[in-house]
Amino acid sequence: MKSNVIVQHGTSRNFLPFAANFNPQTSYAQERSLSEIIDNTEQLLLQMLNAPPLSKILFLATSGVTAMEASILNLVAPEQHALTIAGGKSGQQFADICSLHQRKYSVYKPAINDNLSSTDKLSVYRNHNALLISGHETSTCHKFSLEATGDFCRQAEMLHIVDGTSLFLSDELDMQAQKIDTLMIDYQTDEASSSELSMIILTPNAISQLVPETLPLDLWFSDYLSYDKYAYMPHLAKRLSMIQLEKRLQLLQKNNGIKASIAYTKSIAELFRKGISNLPLKLESRFMANAMTALTPLYGHSASRIVSDLENQYGLSLSPCVDENNDNFFRISHSGNTTISETKRLIAAMQDYFW
Repeated sequence: MKSNVIVQHGTSRNFLPFAANFNPQTSYAQERSLSEIIDNTEQLLLQMLNAPPLSKILFLATSGVTAMEASILNLVAPEQHALTIAGGKSGQQFADICSLHQRKYSVYKPAINDNLSSTDKLSVYRNHNALLISGHETSTCHKFSLEATGDFCRQAEMLHIVDGTSLFLSDELDMQAQKIDTLMIDYQTDEASSSELSMIILTPNAISQLVPETLPLDLWFSDYLSYDKYAYMPHLAKRLSMIQLEKRLQLLQKNNGIKASIAYTKSIAELFRKGISNLPLKLESRFMANAMTALTPLYGHSASRIVSDLENQYGLSLSPCVDENNDNFFRISHSGNTTISETKRLIAAMQDYFW
């Protein structure tokens, strides 16, 4: 039965309504230096992430994958060993980057529905120098316990290097509580930004262990941390991107801060999951982030067919998987500017489709 429901879900995260109408030629842009904008944005973000004192942020016009690559090259020396947590495609990227750049590494693949709240099985890797993990494995919507991995890293004296993309503004990221030494956020992915912007947050512990510059590379962190060189760095974030980010963080601060954003996304996720609990669908993971829900069809239903039918019959755009899991499960995004009314219409359409 065809419905009039028209909802777009899971493909965009439009958190920047001001960006479309923002004129970079306004006096706001002309009267303030880029360094002033960066400094103000840095302080806002460090406070929201509860980063340790004297932490620094690199704002880079790069993709999230490039930020991961740069973090490995700057924090894992060729003679050191990294432990990569390969819980899916996102985590596997860390291993692939280590292999590409001939960094020594081990791969640990957690069992299904293991969120690493117990790190006993990691004890054999205590001789490693860094642990690389994607806090939210977006390919399966599985969230790991960063508190537990952070405690493990402190006990083993390993750097805790975390890709926090898709957790930012949707789930808790507390660098001190989770003992995160380096945190990467792909703002373009998280906020549907119109340009590439990644943020790498470095604690004093990470900064003290930066790898000496031994290879030609235009992403050496020590250069970006130097005020004498910073303005001339090739990957420095563009002015308009920084103004947009600063405005977004100021808006968050005005509206009860990051906790309010997390609580709202959580309410959307809970509303959706409860609303489809009677359908022939199973949650792909027991430990899902607020940002997304992955659903496995039961009783022979095809995930790719469901995605296609919901788009053609109801005007719904979902998040299919693009790999071997294409027919096994599909994903729904709850972050960005997803509203309660849109979520209720999505639930109604899915109820109509299955029953």
